Amino acid sequence: SNLDLKIKNLNGENFSKANVFISEFIINDTNYGNLIFDLNSTRNNQFLVDYKVFNGNDVFLKSEGLISIVENNFFSDISLNFKKFDLSFLSKLGKNRVKEVKGNVSGIVNLRGFFNKISANGYLILDEGSILLPYTNVTYKFNPLTYVNLYENTFDFKNIVFYENAIKTNGMLNGSINHENFKNWSL
Repeated sequence: SNLDLKIKNLNGENFSKANVFISEFIINDTNYGNLIFDLNSTRNNQFLVDYKVFNGNDVFLKSEGLISIVENNFFSDISLNFKKFDLSFLSKLGKNRVKEVKGNVSGIVNLRGFFNKISANGYLILDEGSILLPYTNVTYKFNPLTYVNLYENTFDFKNIVFYENAIKTNGMLNGSINHENFKNWSL
């Protein structure tokens, strides 16, 4: 892992630069390979952000955008481009309600707004997705290429087919998951 940080202030303007490289980038025991993060200041308290998560030639997450400082608050306009991004790191977040999250997502999500009220807009496509619900002790799988729409503070699910293999049952999911700045989640 490496960090290169340069801070330069010229006539009240900030011209800082940060470059970070992390090998063996791990989230909740899931190893994604490497992370490269670049942050370059421009004029007017704005910072260009560019990062990617990759392993060899496979890029799982590429992000570009702008972070601005407006009245001592951070404002984000960042685009996230997912390509077969492994979701297994979510298993630990589900605690005893959801376990063994599997699959990967591809898609584009834009994060825009002040950090205390950011909204996510875009879409994600879930492939090879499944979850274990301990309450029923059943693993549910989702149809390949399941589409999820994101807008503001909502993950919207429409006509999503799920099934389990033990007794060959299936169902359809319609609904949404809402959040307040990625906290206080509700169904």
